[in-house]
Amino acid sequence: MCKAQTYQLKRLPEDFVVHEVLEEGFIKDRGDFIVYRMEKRDMGTQEAVEAIASKSGVPIRDIRFGGRKDKRGVTSQFITVPAGTRELTTEGGGNISLRRIGFALSHIAPSNITGNQFTVTVRGLESQDIFAKRVSKGEQGFPNYFDDQRFGSLGKSGAYFAERLIRGHLNGALKLLLTDITPEDTPRERERKALMAEIWGDFKDCLPLASSPWAKKILSALAEDHSSRGMKGALRLIPREQLSMLFSAYQSFLWNLTTSRLMEASSDGHTVILRGGEVFFPHARPEGHPMLVPTASYKMPPMEGAVREAFQQTLEERGIKTSDFNIRFIRSVHFGSYDRATWQFPRGLRISSSSPDELNPGKHKAVLEFNLPRGSYATMFIRYLMERPV
Repeated sequence: MCKAQTYQLKRLPEDFVVHEVLEEGFIKDRGDFIVYRMEKRDMGTQEAVEAIASKSGVPIRDIRFGGRKDKRGVTSQFITVPAGTRELTTEGGGNISLRRIGFALSHIAPSNITGNQFTVTVRGLESQDIFAKRVSKGEQGFPNYFDDQRFGSLGKSGAYFAERLIRGHLNGALKLLLTDITPEDTPRERERKALMAEIWGDFKDCLPLASSPWAKKILSALAEDHSSRGMKGALRLIPREQLSMLFSAYQSFLWNLTTSRLMEASSDGHTVILRGGEVFFPHARPEGHPMLVPTASYKMPPMEGAVREAFQQTLEERGIKTSDFNIRFIRSVHFGSYDRATWQFPRGLRISSSSPDELNPGKHKAVLEFNLPRGSYATMFIRYLMERPV
């Protein structure tokens, strides 16, 4: 039996190439919205869209995308703007390029994305034969956990903004949002956040430490009124996209915990540590999976027995209940529930090439191609591929 194999991902942006797949018929010859193909390198989706909006002089609310793509990689995805919007530009390219490809009848949404095509270079391999053996088992699928990219907002504290919010800890939620240090922060950013945390509560003194216009608005509002009412008003100043990301991270965390519980109840395996917490890796597809587990919200869809029990146990462990997700004073974003399969299967899986690894002398690299449905993580698939016993 082969144990976990050492490997490297994303040593270079070109090692992780992603192409978004649109549903058939979405692009039209005419319509009320213009569709662009956006290609980016070593840049997050939100960061790229903000740069395009700034350079084009277009309100960021007018630009929509269907899904977030990995920051570390070379990715291609679609964005839309209302017809009549000035031409989008990247002012000479750099890490972003745009190509206008047609029209659509509506703004793009996640439901318009059917999946993603991946070309991934796996480096640092000791044995090409063992890697090929692992890939031969790949079509058996993998646990469909949310991977680390989903938890980019999770800081050093390990606390979730949304959990503090639904528990009514408004001051704690705001402090976490503006001061919690993340692995992506630069040394200067860490120093700035640490200083703000020390003087938190003296909001006028915090103001010069604001790193964005919206953070400055929040601190200004708190300097004027830091009562419960004032904090609710400050929370409403968080940009919709930022708030949506924070809500989604917490829902993903709870989903992972619930699914891990279900996996562990029906299979042998081992525990692995993700950025968003520990999850259970079964050694093989557990009996009864895939099953559908909904994300947490105020209004939950019907759940079958085992799923309902695991979901309730997860909420009880966190000391929360579904009614807590109904945050009445924030209406720009809500906790929407949808069903997600606990087990997923790659399609078109193949090794397209193998060769010596120029970045790791004496070792090998292999290029892996496959397709995944929307919302599933290539990094999770490869991690399971490499860490499960074969």
